[in-house]
Parts: sequence; C-alpha cells; structure tokens
Amino acid sequence: MKHRADQLCFLLIRGRADLHRLRIFDSRQILWRGRRTVFYILGTSHAVSVEGRSRVAVLELLSCTPVAGAHEVLATSRVDVPYSVSTTVDDLRYQCDVTPFALDGWTDGFAHAFPVSDRLRFAYESPFGGSAPLTCIGWCANEDLLVETVHTYPEEGRGVRSQSRIAIIADVQ
Repeated sequence: MKHRADQLCFLLIRGRADLHRLRIFDSRQILWRGRRTVFYILGTSHAVSVEGRSRVAVLELLSCTPVAGAHEVLATSRVDVPYSVSTTVDDLRYQCDVTPFALDGWTDGFAHAFPVSDRLRFAYESPFGGSAPLTCIGWCANEDLLVETVHTYPEEGRGVRSQSRIAIIADVQ
C-alpha cells in the first residue's frame, strides 16, 4: 500500500459510515460519559466515532478513500494546509485542528501525554524499506474528550497531526 500525504482528506460526518471497506487494522471502544466512542486505525488512516444523545454518530475521518453509508458530510478539507473546524451535532460540540508538519526533528510522539492504555499505534509496511508510515491515536476521556492523531509519511518527510476536543452541551433540549 502506497501512503501519500497529498491524498489524505479530512471529513467530519454525521451519521453512519461503512468503515470495513477501508480495512480496519485496530480499534478500541470506550464508554465516554455514557457515549459509545470508537477509535479506528484504518488501511488509509484513522476514524473516531462518538454517539450523541440520540445515538446519532459523529465521525471524524482522515482517509484517502471515500466511505459508503447513510451520512451527511459536515466538513471536508485537504490536510496539506492547516485546517480548523468547529460545529455542533446533536448535543456534541466538536472542534478540530489539523496541521501538516515536517518529520525532520519529529520525536515519534504526541504533543500531549497519553497513558499507554489510551493509545493505538500501527506501523504500515514500508514499500521502499526504511522507516514505516505510522498512524497513532491518543485520547483523554474526562469531562471533554481530547483526541490527538499523528500520521507519518517517511518517504515524503511529512506528517499530519489532528487535535480534537469533543464536549457534551448540557442544556440542549
């Protein structure tokens, strides 16, 4: 599989999407404040799914491949330039910053400290030898859900970082 940063796209989706055609390499499900939350490492990057009050899913997806399913795209952007999005879906306030970075000097970690139990990491096969492309997801599930992802493209010397904050809005009727 060839990994290229310039093919990567950010999507924020409301509803269900079929991730299985993207090849799920690893996943972890947690219950955050009564909400089913799933972190996925995919064959083409990552997805984070959070259920709102009425079980409407909000799905953050960084992928090179489109997804099928009954969903509404709320936001989309290429990730080769910095991108920010902020929106409310159901009773969830969602904010995300996506930032490309140079791998030169990158120390193989997150900007935040996450316990080992709250991380996923997958190294893809490198088609050219050398450093393997990585997808890493870390999260902190307290009052707000903080999620950070790192995607590396060693043969291009580039990476992409996303930092998301999801909060439950208490006064939504």
